[in-house]
Amino acid sequence: MVRFVGVDESQVVYDPACGSGGFLIMCAKIVREQLQQARPELSQQEIAQRLKEYSRRCLIGTEINERTARVARFNLLAHGLDYSNIFTVNALKTDQSDDEGLRALLSEGTVDVVFANPPFAGYEKDPTVLSKFELGQNSHGNVSSVTREVLFIERIIQILRDGGIAGIVIPQGIFTNRNLAPVRDYIKRHSQILAVIELPDWAFIPSGTSVRGSLLFIRKLAQVPAEYLMFMKRVKNIGFTSTSRPTDKNDFPETIEEFRQKDARYLVPIDEVQDRIDAKFYIPEHRRITALFQDNPKHRLVKLSEIGTFYTERVNPRLNPDGEIDLVETSGVDPETLTISPKHIKGRDSNYTSLKRLRGGDILISRRRAYRGAIVIVPPELDGALAIPEFSVLRLREGYDRDCVAELLRSSQFLRLMTIYSTGEMSGRIAEKDLRNLQITLPENHHHLGVTFREYRQRIAELEDSIAEQKQRIAQLCSDVIEGNT
Repeated sequence: MVRFVGVDESQVVYDPACGSGGFLIMCAKIVREQLQQARPELSQQEIAQRLKEYSRRCLIGTEINERTARVARFNLLAHGLDYSNIFTVNALKTDQSDDEGLRALLSEGTVDVVFANPPFAGYEKDPTVLSKFELGQNSHGNVSSVTREVLFIERIIQILRDGGIAGIVIPQGIFTNRNLAPVRDYIKRHSQILAVIELPDWAFIPSGTSVRGSLLFIRKLAQVPAEYLMFMKRVKNIGFTSTSRPTDKNDFPETIEEFRQKDARYLVPIDEVQDRIDAKFYIPEHRRITALFQDNPKHRLVKLSEIGTFYTERVNPRLNPDGEIDLVETSGVDPETLTISPKHIKGRDSNYTSLKRLRGGDILISRRRAYRGAIVIVPPELDGALAIPEFSVLRLREGYDRDCVAELLRSSQFLRLMTIYSTGEMSGRIAEKDLRNLQITLPENHHHLGVTFREYRQRIAELEDSIAEQKQRIAQLCSDVIEGNT
């Protein structure tokens, strides 16, 4: 992130949640490299003195935890840097500090560059803090609790000078969730979005969290241009694996070069960005997928809400604690065999108080981890079963072939479309509102296609039976040999 933005010896750098000081130490490392390259006549002692002076003038960190702040100070000291600007304070309350020097350092518009990995968890509920932030208030001007990373974003933009740049690690929900649209609007009103780099889903698992994240790079501007290009890319390799093992595979150096060269493959006009600002939604390969479901030169496209109803009858099984229910959970739908294995429980044992009643022939769509393709037709014997809220229940109108529709929904292209529209910070799910508005290609002869699909599925079932029979024969022959029966 530091190399992506670029820093020099004159820029004031601030990390509002500095942890052990990693961002600040990296800044010093890069300035050292610059000095060694630009001034080869300088001795190591002279460079060390320059770096110490640089850190005293330009490196600022705040950390709410005193013990972690001590670690940061020691870490800077161990790297020969000055640590006098590491403060134990809540970055959202620096204006309330008794330290006049701190208040002067971090007044609005004083910082050139901010690097931040703000806390991903916890809500700010203190009204005295919330009232100081636009994003801490609702549309009526009343304070409203929000996750702390939201306030960190506003604080970072506040503290940057005009033209200042920030690189921030952000949970994916900031980029996609509907209720966080005001945050995205605030970012776009007060800054130019330079780049969004989407990390692999597992990037933070080695750190103990499954929250998905991206890197946001912005430039604060008093007057944000109406037209500009933003760089958007998903990276797959980040220098370590999901089990924290180091690897030589790292897409970041190449990504930095692509950003500097303004690689057209990753540039998106800001006027094409309506609401979401996640890279996944705008990268070329995904834009090609969405285009398939927006225009088809040969066949008609129809919204799912036009060919059926999304059934919403809700049942609270706990109201009948002794009643037997068939509970359908996401783990009970097998995308390979297209079968449903419900749990047989009593109403009192349900963890859910709002379940969806199924009818035979309904198309059951798992919105969570859409790429799995857990989309099945409810068999007659499960009429009356109850599905958890993670599912959508599509009940087709008369005249539509359910086998054809279900197969088209399970197509690799439509599953990718659902994944593109998925939001959330953990596993990712498509909202039913978005699902209702998605279109599928439905030819006029789709009933004929339904017959063909059923024939293919029947043939698959026959082949699977034959495979199972051959496996049984192999096992029997092995057993006969070992037991001396043949």
